[in-house]
Amino acid sequence: MRKPIKRSLLHALKLSGAMRACARSEWRRGRLAILCYHGVSIEDEHLWEPSLFVSAGLLESRLRLLRDSGANVLPLGEAVERLAAGELPPQSAAITFDDGLHDFYLNAMPLLRKYGMPASLYLSTWYCRHPRPVFRVFCSYLLWKGAKGFRGGPLLHLSNPDLRTARGRAEALDGILRHVGEQGLSKTDKDALAERLAGELGLDYAAILRARILQLMTPREVGEAAGAGIDIELH
Repeated sequence: MRKPIKRSLLHALKLSGAMRACARSEWRRGRLAILCYHGVSIEDEHLWEPSLFVSAGLLESRLRLLRDSGANVLPLGEAVERLAAGELPPQSAAITFDDGLHDFYLNAMPLLRKYGMPASLYLSTWYCRHPRPVFRVFCSYLLWKGAKGFRGGPLLHLSNPDLRTARGRAEALDGILRHVGEQGLSKTDKDALAERLAGELGLDYAAILRARILQLMTPREVGEAAGAGIDIELH
Protein backbone atom coordinates (compact mmCIF):
# COMPACT_ATOMS: atom_id res chain seq x y z
CA MET A 1 0.00 0.00 0.00
CA ARG A 2 2.80 2.42 0.89
CA LYS A 3 4.61 2.18 -2.45
CA PRO A 4 1.62 3.22 -4.64
CA ILE A 5 0.93 6.16 -2.30
CA LYS A 6 4.59 7.16 -2.41
CA ARG A 7 4.68 6.95 -6.20
CA SER A 8 1.51 9.05 -6.49
CA LEU A 9 2.92 11.70 -4.16
CA LEU A 10 6.22 11.86 -6.03
CA HIS A 11 4.39 12.10 -9.35
CA ALA A 12 2.26 14.97 -8.02
CA LEU A 13 5.35 16.79 -6.75
CA LYS A 14 7.02 16.33 -10.13
CA LEU A 15 4.01 17.72 -12.02
CA SER A 16 3.79 20.72 -9.71
CA GLY A 17 7.42 21.64 -10.25
CA ALA A 18 8.19 21.24 -6.56
CA MET A 19 10.89 18.64 -7.17
CA ARG A 20 12.67 20.86 -9.69
CA ALA A 21 12.51 23.82 -7.34
CA CYS A 22 13.89 21.71 -4.48
CA ALA A 23 16.76 20.43 -6.65
CA ARG A 24 17.83 24.01 -7.42
CA SER A 25 17.32 25.39 -3.93
CA GLU A 26 19.98 26.63 -1.54
CA TRP A 27 18.91 23.85 0.82
CA ARG A 28 19.82 21.20 -1.79
CA ARG A 29 23.05 22.95 -2.73
CA GLY A 30 24.58 22.29 0.66
CA ARG A 31 23.66 18.62 0.67
CA LEU A 32 25.06 15.48 -0.91
CA ALA A 33 22.69 12.80 -2.22
CA ILE A 34 24.19 9.30 -1.97
CA LEU A 35 22.44 6.71 -4.12
CA CYS A 36 23.07 3.23 -2.70
CA TYR A 37 22.57 0.03 -4.69
CA HIS A 38 23.27 -3.67 -4.25
CA GLY A 39 22.53 -5.63 -7.42
CA VAL A 40 21.41 -5.10 -11.00
CA SER A 41 19.50 -8.15 -12.15
CA ILE A 42 20.99 -10.64 -14.57
CA GLU A 43 17.60 -12.33 -14.97
CA ASP A 44 14.79 -11.97 -12.44
CA GLU A 45 16.47 -11.07 -9.16
CA HIS A 46 14.60 -7.75 -8.91
CA LEU A 47 11.34 -9.69 -8.91
CA TRP A 48 12.61 -11.96 -6.14
CA GLU A 49 14.11 -9.25 -3.89
CA PRO A 50 13.24 -5.71 -5.07
CA SER A 51 14.73 -4.17 -1.94
CA LEU A 52 18.19 -5.34 -3.06
CA PHE A 53 18.00 -5.56 -6.85
CA VAL A 54 16.94 -3.26 -9.66
CA SER A 55 16.61 -4.10 -13.32
CA ALA A 56 19.20 -2.76 -15.74
CA GLY A 57 16.45 -0.72 -17.38
CA LEU A 58 15.52 0.96 -14.10
CA LEU A 59 19.14 1.74 -13.29
CA GLU A 60 19.63 3.30 -16.71
CA SER A 61 16.51 5.43 -16.31
CA ARG A 62 17.88 6.77 -13.02
CA LEU A 63 21.30 7.53 -14.48
CA ARG A 64 19.61 9.26 -17.40
CA LEU A 65 17.55 11.33 -14.98
CA LEU A 66 20.69 12.37 -13.12
CA ARG A 67 22.30 13.45 -16.39
CA ASP A 68 19.26 15.25 -17.77
CA SER A 69 18.55 17.07 -14.49
CA GLY A 70 22.07 18.52 -14.44
CA ALA A 71 23.22 16.62 -11.35
CA ASN A 72 26.92 16.68 -10.56
CA VAL A 73 27.84 13.04 -9.88
CA LEU A 74 31.13 12.93 -7.99
CA PRO A 75 33.37 10.17 -6.65
CA LEU A 76 32.28 9.58 -3.07
CA GLY A 77 35.64 10.50 -1.53
CA GLU A 78 35.81 13.78 -3.40
CA ALA A 79 32.18 14.51 -2.63
CA VAL A 80 32.67 14.04 1.12
CA GLU A 81 35.76 16.27 1.12
CA ARG A 82 33.96 19.01 -0.78
CA LEU A 83 30.95 18.68 1.50
CA ALA A 84 33.15 19.22 4.55
CA ALA A 85 34.79 22.21 2.88
CA GLY A 86 31.47 23.72 1.85
CA GLU A 87 32.46 23.50 -1.81
CA LEU A 88 29.85 21.16 -3.26
CA PRO A 89 28.63 22.04 -6.75
CA PRO A 90 24.87 22.29 -7.31
CA GLN A 91 22.84 19.05 -7.17
CA SER A 92 25.77 16.94 -6.00
CA ALA A 93 25.36 13.17 -5.88
CA ALA A 94 27.47 10.06 -5.40
CA ILE A 95 26.70 6.46 -6.36
CA THR A 96 27.69 3.36 -4.39
CA PHE A 97 27.20 -0.39 -4.81
CA ASP A 98 27.51 -3.02 -2.10
CA ASP A 99 28.89 -6.58 -2.31
CA GLY A 100 30.48 -6.61 -5.78
CA LEU A 101 28.26 -9.19 -7.43
CA HIS A 102 29.00 -10.23 -10.99
CA ASP A 103 25.91 -8.34 -12.10
CA PHE A 104 27.74 -5.09 -11.31
CA TYR A 105 30.43 -6.00 -13.82
CA LEU A 106 27.90 -7.26 -16.35
CA ASN A 107 25.19 -4.60 -16.13
CA ALA A 108 26.13 -1.61 -13.96
CA MET A 109 29.64 -0.92 -15.25
CA PRO A 110 28.63 -0.49 -18.90
CA LEU A 111 25.86 1.92 -17.88
CA LEU A 112 28.16 3.97 -15.63
CA ARG A 113 30.62 4.17 -18.52
CA LYS A 114 27.85 5.14 -20.96
CA TYR A 115 26.75 8.05 -18.78
CA GLY A 116 30.26 8.98 -17.66
CA MET A 117 29.50 8.59 -13.96
CA PRO A 118 31.86 7.45 -11.18
CA ALA A 119 30.88 4.98 -8.47
CA SER A 120 32.25 3.31 -5.36
CA LEU A 121 32.03 -0.46 -4.94
CA TYR A 122 32.19 -2.08 -1.50
CA LEU A 123 33.53 -5.56 -2.18
CA SER A 124 32.98 -8.73 -0.14
CA THR A 125 36.30 -10.48 -0.58
CA TRP A 126 35.89 -14.17 0.38
CA TYR A 127 33.46 -15.09 -2.37
CA CYS A 128 35.50 -13.01 -4.79
CA ARG A 129 38.33 -15.55 -4.55
CA HIS A 130 36.04 -18.56 -4.20
CA PRO A 131 33.70 -18.59 -7.20
CA ARG A 132 30.47 -20.04 -5.90
CA PRO A 133 27.04 -18.54 -5.17
CA VAL A 134 26.60 -16.85 -1.79
CA PHE A 135 24.89 -19.74 -0.02
CA ARG A 136 22.22 -18.08 2.15
CA VAL A 137 20.86 -15.69 -0.46
CA PHE A 138 21.24 -18.31 -3.18
CA CYS A 139 19.02 -20.76 -1.31
CA SER A 140 16.49 -17.97 -0.75
CA TYR A 141 16.50 -17.25 -4.48
CA LEU A 142 16.10 -20.95 -5.37
CA LEU A 143 13.14 -21.32 -2.99
CA TRP A 144 11.45 -18.33 -4.63
CA LYS A 145 12.26 -19.34 -8.19
CA GLY A 146 11.15 -22.92 -7.72
CA ALA A 147 8.03 -22.16 -5.68
CA LYS A 148 5.62 -22.11 -8.65
CA GLY A 149 6.60 -25.57 -9.78
CA PHE A 150 6.72 -27.10 -6.30
CA ARG A 151 3.73 -29.35 -5.63
CA GLY A 152 4.36 -29.90 -1.94
CA GLY A 153 5.81 -32.81 -0.03
CA PRO A 154 9.31 -33.37 1.36
CA LEU A 155 12.10 -31.03 0.28
CA LEU A 156 15.64 -31.83 1.37
CA HIS A 157 15.18 -32.65 5.08
CA LEU A 158 12.05 -30.48 5.36
CA SER A 159 8.79 -32.40 5.80
CA ASN A 160 6.31 -30.26 3.86
CA PRO A 161 7.38 -26.61 3.41
CA ASP A 162 4.88 -24.05 2.17
CA LEU A 163 6.69 -22.14 -0.56
CA ARG A 164 3.63 -20.23 -1.73
CA THR A 165 4.23 -17.30 0.63
CA ALA A 166 7.23 -15.21 1.64
CA ARG A 167 6.74 -16.36 5.23
CA GLY A 168 6.71 -20.01 4.21
CA ARG A 169 9.87 -19.58 2.16
CA ALA A 170 11.56 -17.78 5.05
CA GLU A 171 10.70 -20.66 7.37
CA ALA A 172 12.06 -23.15 4.82
CA LEU A 173 15.28 -21.17 4.55
CA ASP A 174 15.61 -21.08 8.34
CA GLY A 175 15.21 -24.86 8.35
CA ILE A 176 17.95 -25.28 5.75
CA LEU A 177 20.34 -22.98 7.61
CA ARG A 178 19.59 -24.74 10.90
CA HIS A 179 20.41 -28.07 9.26
CA VAL A 180 23.68 -26.65 7.92
CA GLY A 181 24.67 -25.44 11.38
CA GLU A 182 23.69 -28.65 13.15
CA GLN A 183 25.59 -30.80 10.64
CA GLY A 184 28.58 -28.46 10.46
CA LEU A 185 28.53 -28.57 6.68
CA SER A 186 31.59 -27.37 4.79
CA LYS A 187 31.52 -24.93 1.87
CA THR A 188 31.64 -27.88 -0.52
CA ASP A 189 28.83 -29.61 1.34
CA LYS A 190 26.71 -26.45 1.14
CA ASP A 191 27.30 -26.23 -2.61
CA ALA A 192 26.10 -29.82 -2.95
CA LEU A 193 23.06 -29.03 -0.81
CA ALA A 194 22.19 -26.02 -3.00
CA GLU A 195 22.49 -28.20 -6.11
CA ARG A 196 20.22 -30.81 -4.55
CA LEU A 197 17.71 -28.09 -3.57
CA ALA A 198 17.62 -26.78 -7.13
CA GLY A 199 17.12 -30.29 -8.47
CA GLU A 200 14.24 -31.05 -6.12
CA LEU A 201 12.62 -27.75 -7.14
CA GLY A 202 12.95 -28.62 -10.83
CA LEU A 203 15.45 -25.85 -11.55
CA ASP A 204 18.39 -25.98 -13.95
CA TYR A 205 21.24 -25.57 -11.48
CA ALA A 206 23.95 -25.62 -14.14
CA ALA A 207 22.26 -22.84 -16.11
CA ILE A 208 21.94 -20.66 -13.01
CA LEU A 209 25.62 -21.20 -12.26
CA ARG A 210 26.57 -20.28 -15.83
CA ALA A 211 24.62 -17.05 -15.53
CA ARG A 212 26.59 -16.34 -12.33
CA ILE A 213 23.53 -15.15 -10.46
CA LEU A 214 24.45 -14.25 -6.86
CA GLN A 215 28.13 -14.87 -7.52
CA LEU A 216 30.75 -12.20 -6.93
CA MET A 217 33.10 -10.65 -9.41
CA THR A 218 36.36 -12.48 -9.99
CA PRO A 219 39.71 -10.85 -9.13
CA ARG A 220 40.19 -10.20 -12.86
CA GLU A 221 36.85 -8.44 -13.10
CA VAL A 222 37.62 -6.39 -9.99
CA GLY A 223 40.90 -5.35 -11.62
CA GLU A 224 39.04 -4.29 -14.76
CA ALA A 225 36.58 -2.29 -12.67
CA ALA A 226 39.40 -0.52 -10.86
CA GLY A 227 41.11 0.19 -14.18
CA ALA A 228 37.85 1.69 -15.45
CA GLY A 229 37.84 4.18 -12.58
CA ILE A 230 35.54 2.39 -10.12
CA ASP A 231 36.62 3.08 -6.54
CA ILE A 232 37.00 -0.36 -4.92
CA GLU A 233 36.62 -0.45 -1.13
CA LEU A 234 36.24 -3.22 1.46
CA HIS A 235 32.65 -4.10 2.33
